Amino acid sequence: MISYSNEDGEYLLLSNSNRGVMKIATSGLDNAEGLASPVRGGKTAGHVYETIDSLNGVVQMDKFNDSLAIVLMASDNGMSLKTIALP
Repeated sequence: MISYSNEDGEYLLLSNSNRGVMKIATSGLDNAEGLASPVRGGKTAGHVYETIDSLNGVVQMDKFNDSLAIVLMASDNGMSLKTIALP
């Protein structure tokens, strides 16, 4: 998980093996209701997030600086290490 901010607000970038990389706005998190049970079948619940499709295959990530992240990505050709702009 990476926390960062840009001119649009504050965000979390969360890598998840089941749902890919998710961009989550932190505004409203302090008032969000918790989930009492797992969300299955590809459904969503809780705080709204955006899936970043271009980051499919991320195995690990970390913040590089205020505008970039470094990601380890798996593909059919093996692993690659890249820097990406924080979305």
